[in-house]
Amino acid sequence: MAQVPQRQYAEIISDLEAFAAYLTSLRLRSAHHRLRRMIAKLREIEKARVQGTLASLHARPDVPELVWSAVEAQELADIFHGISDYDPATIKSLMQKALKGPLHPLQETSDRSNLGRNTTFELNLDAALRRAGASVAFG
Repeated sequence: MAQVPQRQYAEIISDLEAFAAYLTSLRLRSAHHRLRRMIAKLREIEKARVQGTLASLHARPDVPELVWSAVEAQELADIFHGISDYDPATIKSLMQKALKGPLHPLQETSDRSNLGRNTTFELNLDAALRRAGASVAFG
């Protein structure tokens, strides 16, 4: 069975900052806010880990956002590593879709479709396949 790589929060944060800069270079302004929010939440988690207070996070009202920030941050960091050399126009279009919608899946409604989550899943799968050497066409 394939082993899931374990990464440190600081490494994921660094990847997200690089991804935010890349998306900004593509003039994808909507990505900045969502990525910055994820980075801030990951920094809070890392601070609690370093201070030995991770267990106290469960009492916070924003714990679902903390959890989904960590999940989505890992996915986006993985996507960045798999797509950073791909056609910028295609990446911009796909990331516009991927970053739409609410962070937490339970906040999705008929008005707020799951297009963003589906696009993120497809990008993550495509990026993993590309990193493994497969020929993948995005879009």
